[in-house]
Amino acid sequence: LLHGFPEFSNMYTPLMHALAAKGYRSIACDQRGYSKGASPDNLADYNYDNLRDDIFAVADAMGYKQFHLVAHDHGAVLGWYAAGSDRGTKRFLSYTSLSIPHNDA
Repeated sequence: LLHGFPEFSNMYTPLMHALAAKGYRSIACDQRGYSKGASPDNLADYNYDNLRDDIFAVADAMGYKQFHLVAHDHGAVLGWYAAGSDRGTKRFLSYTSLSIPHNDA
């Protein structure tokens, strides 16, 4: 679950509880730059390739070979970027964009 701006991952806490009650596993973490512990000083570290790679690094750390991605607002723009990548087409079972259409729409 990817959050938008200026939200944080905790925006998904109620949804994650509801998903868990139905037997689903989910994860949401603050994206790069949204917490003091994950805010690189170098602007190049915020390149969308790095942000996209973060999605797959978290999935790998959780052991998710394939997964559904849901994203909101700025996270949705990043989600579209990731969905169009080679890894996205291979690993995403589905992609749901909340509040943001595809950039070319």
